[in-house]
Amino acid sequence: MMAVWHVVVHAVAFVSVSLSGFPWPLKLAAGGALVAHAAWRRPKAPMPVCRAADGTWSLPTLGLEGLALRPGTQAGPFWVRLALGRAGARTVTIVLLADQVDREAWRRLQAELRRGTAAGTV
Repeated sequence: MMAVWHVVVHAVAFVSVSLSGFPWPLKLAAGGALVAHAAWRRPKAPMPVCRAADGTWSLPTLGLEGLALRPGTQAGPFWVRLALGRAGARTVTIVLLADQVDREAWRRLQAELRRGTAAGTV
């Protein structure tokens, strides 16, 4: 989804520059800059968020394991904000949207967060 958004934003910017009243050399330079920006500043791959059966969370990309839900964790109908951390350590905040997770996992995650239990299989 982020890749599509990335392409669309740069395409809209390219079209708006090409339809502007700027002289053609400036349009060409701006178009080249947009193409270069789109190629070099691609969005990063999504970070995996894992939940263990004992209720702890891990962020393998960041090398963080054994994280627990901290105050600030909230759940809405289409989003979840996970505040993850260890006692005495910095909290990491992750926002998940409903379309990033399959339906069954989303349903289980919502149920576990509403129940307020630390353990589960989400």
